[in-house]
Amino acid sequence: MTTESTGPAGSAEPTGASGNTTRAWLRERSELGVCLILFALGVLVLTDALTMDVDIAQRGPIGPRTVPFVVGAGLLLVGALLAVDVLRGGRGEAEGGEDVD
Repeated sequence: MTTESTGPAGSAEPTGASGNTTRAWLRERSELGVCLILFALGVLVLTDALTMDVDIAQRGPIGPRTVPFVVGAGLLLVGALLAVDVLRGGRGEAEGGEDVD
């Protein structure tokens, strides 16, 4: 049993329509959650790399901070590229069923 109530001033759309459209938009773009996780991990790795204690006597361009900087920047880059792809309408391929002979 469903009843639809109209919004104020006799509008044609139901009162919960904006919540449903927002939920539907988020459901179609659920990969944005993965983007947020990648961004958070990238920021965490870069923050840890910046606060890492490094011996002043160390020489050379590649030190213990180099790899965390590269990994953190890579996480941010992949998160940004994935977010752009998702917002432009990119979707992953549907998983195929098992091939039974």
